[in-house]
Amino acid sequence: MKRGLYRHFKGKNYEVIDIARDCENPKKEYVVYKALYDSPEFGKDQIWIREISDFNGSKIIDGKEVKRFEFLGEKVVPMKVKKINPEAKLPNYAHPGDAGLDLFSCEETEITPKTRKLISTGLSIAFPEGYVGLLWDKSGIAYKNGIKIMAGVIEHTYRGEYKVLLYNTSEEIYKIEKGQKICQLLIQPIATVEVKEVTELSETVRGNGGFGSTGK
Repeated sequence: MKRGLYRHFKGKNYEVIDIARDCENPKKEYVVYKALYDSPEFGKDQIWIREISDFNGSKIIDGKEVKRFEFLGEKVVPMKVKKINPEAKLPNYAHPGDAGLDLFSCEETEITPKTRKLISTGLSIAFPEGYVGLLWDKSGIAYKNGIKIMAGVIEHTYRGEYKVLLYNTSEEIYKIEKGQKICQLLIQPIATVEVKEVTELSETVRGNGGFGSTGK
């Protein structure tokens, strides 16, 4: 049993913070975990205790057996999302463990061939210092429709609406529906460098070899 972030089959996230034993029955082990979300019944950081066997159990949903809790990772980065437009869809992971959160269009529009357009998500997002938001293509629309992302770096200090700059590389008009996936957002740690001017750099095997220097 790992401590860290888990997702319940209903989509809620929890953090396992400890493993405990029953004083009267040492063979019984329990998971101590807390909610990472707010709800009308239970506030964020509400502590829960559940037997490990039940925590690791499964449930039949739509004829498929799914784990009650699935391990996602050792650490979760808190991200706050504000709806600027009430019709906006919150970012979400298509599958547990995915790197990118899907972002959705909050408008119905179209992009003519060889032009670019800012698409509204209706959201403002905040994540911690030390991280950066990177916007990446959705492989499906990039491959099938030639739609590419431009201007994809968002700093943690930005508090305006997230708008996605899309470019239509194809010869066809691309129509965007409200609520459609338009890109994916990756939240990643950054390294801050110290810039130092020097007169010489260290030697390497590659040296000045640039584009195509390693052959086909």
